[in-house]
Amino acid sequence: MSAITDLEVRGVTGAIAVRYGLEQRFDGVRVPLRDDGGREICARFRRTRGEGPKTLWLHDPAASCPAADRAYGHFELPLEPADVLYVLEGELKVWIAASRGISAVCGLHGARSARPGVARDIVVAALGVGANEIRVVYDTDPAGVAGAQLMTRTLAALGYLPVSLVPLPTWLDGGGLDDLEAERVRAIRVWNDARGSGDRQALAAALEGVEGFDPDRALTDPTYGRRVIRWWTLSDLLDEFARSTYALRLEPQAFAA
Repeated sequence: MSAITDLEVRGVTGAIAVRYGLEQRFDGVRVPLRDDGGREICARFRRTRGEGPKTLWLHDPAASCPAADRAYGHFELPLEPADVLYVLEGELKVWIAASRGISAVCGLHGARSARPGVARDIVVAALGVGANEIRVVYDTDPAGVAGAQLMTRTLAALGYLPVSLVPLPTWLDGGGLDDLEAERVRAIRVWNDARGSGDRQALAAALEGVEGFDPDRALTDPTYGRRVIRWWTLSDLLDEFARSTYALRLEPQAFAA
């Protein structure tokens, strides 16, 4: 199985792999990093299987690459306007989001980093797609939680758009948006299997909460959450979680000079 196929299994469509210029390289993919005009200025390697670092800079030294202080995915954003721009943790999540029609970017220096240049580029990207809000969605591990808080406050401090920190379910056990989408797809498969078998008890249990989706409960209760997420697209789920009592929304005027 190729690295591109590995990505397809994770939910990245072939069309998105082409849009982002991903190329097969042994046990991973080569990821081009582009300027505003689409010109490649350096690249990274992202491993999809095997042992070793998950990502490597294909540039020496990496610190001198102009793309290092830019938001990854800025150039690849679709031309269609978007109400929300998502800031995610890592390229894989950006590719999965894009495969579901969600406009998203990320930084390239780990969850705990919120470089000023990256933050400014995120705001420029959000204004460019006509977004009314920026939403930060990181992994549920300690680094992701701390990094999401830092990025949310850094973006809000720039004073242009409201910024929301959107929580993911705690039952992902440190996982992120890619794990949520995998769980959603798995839940759909379980539902379809139950329908095919005619298991009335399983079908009745699966229907609980469909009409009155409770985002707070879905974030914290794995039994309920895993049962109801099959009824929502990834975009719908993120919208609901953004409305939960666990979400943090910062208005720009609270920080702007």
